[in-house]
Amino acid sequence: MTIEEIDKKLRFLKIKYFFKNILKKANNNIVQFIALNTISNKNIFYKKTLRESQLTNAFLPKLIGEESTSIQLYLPPVELYGLQDVGFSTDTTAFLDRTFNFFYYEKVRDFSSQYTILLNTNTLHFHSHHLAKISNLTKVKRNEDVFFLAGNFTFNYFHFLIEILPKLKYFSSIPNSDQVIIVADYSIKSNINLQTILCFFTKQIKIEYLSSDNFYFFNKTWHITYPNYVIPNIVEGEEFQANFAAFSKESVEYVRTICLENFDSQQIKVKAESRIFLARKSAIRRYNEKVILSIAQKYGFKEVCFEDCNIHEQIFYMRNADYIIGPSGASWTNLIFCHENKTKGLMWLGKVWNDFSVFSTLAKFVNFDLCHYRYDQESPSFHANYELSVSEFEEQLKKLLLK
Repeated sequence: MTIEEIDKKLRFLKIKYFFKNILKKANNNIVQFIALNTISNKNIFYKKTLRESQLTNAFLPKLIGEESTSIQLYLPPVELYGLQDVGFSTDTTAFLDRTFNFFYYEKVRDFSSQYTILLNTNTLHFHSHHLAKISNLTKVKRNEDVFFLAGNFTFNYFHFLIEILPKLKYFSSIPNSDQVIIVADYSIKSNINLQTILCFFTKQIKIEYLSSDNFYFFNKTWHITYPNYVIPNIVEGEEFQANFAAFSKESVEYVRTICLENFDSQQIKVKAESRIFLARKSAIRRYNEKVILSIAQKYGFKEVCFEDCNIHEQIFYMRNADYIIGPSGASWTNLIFCHENKTKGLMWLGKVWNDFSVFSTLAKFVNFDLCHYRYDQESPSFHANYELSVSEFEEQLKKLLLK
């Protein structure tokens, strides 16, 4: 479905839900979808630039034997917004005005006819460039002043560490920040590692974990735009471009430093491994893992599943490994904790991901030598199951160990 077709469908649904709401509360609403940087004056009482727009580099995934290549791109400025008469759900980086007609989303890139950005979440079902279908959630009014530390993919380890946590570097810029409550999604509280990491950064600051089942209207809502960003999703069949992700090296170093300062060796119940195979429990992008693992084990690799480790153990593994291999996934975020110029890695990444620059850029920032094994797959889906060639994998592994 094209953007024009989506827009036409949304216009039809807007009329449908209008009449439906006359009889009873509809489950969904159609709202105007507007970039936050054009928010109405009645909904903003404060705005300040905390970091100017700056140049950065995105590094493309390299194969074994290749040199790193990069492109330059601009990071948007980091802005502090003081918002009023708006509500939010903690799973979506957007703010609903009190009339329930306008949904202000954070724009990281312009919409384009060359690619299709998808900002969809459980609350934001789908959208065009101007309209969005959102859940008609219960509205909850609160009197406190809060800082919004939630949003798109907040439950995901990578997005939480790289996109959301870096905002806390600027928290003290909020006027009277000592009286402001941090609001996080309840998924953080239900994940002991994410909750532990958040506490590394917040210490004595009050945190409240909220369900994404409501729209919360607080007295004042403070919002800091992304210091780093990755376009959440694009339409399957389109190509991921290297400039779809933009990171600040300083911002990544901030997260790395705080986590390493809070590393506690007393929490370690595992032993160091020189060669690590990253196993996955995820139901998406399944592959012939057992066969591939058996090949890796012949070369001394040990299976490690980070879902079974506390954050201190994850950091411990990364800082002691000489070689790390595994499929693309959020676990690779931990490479930012490795000793610089120590570790080599091999990530298998489907060719469907094209110039997916996320982990190759993070690796370059911390001088982690990350190479890629690019495989073919039948499905154009980014999250389809696949099967690696055993012989090709073993050849790739041998090359890695000879580097």
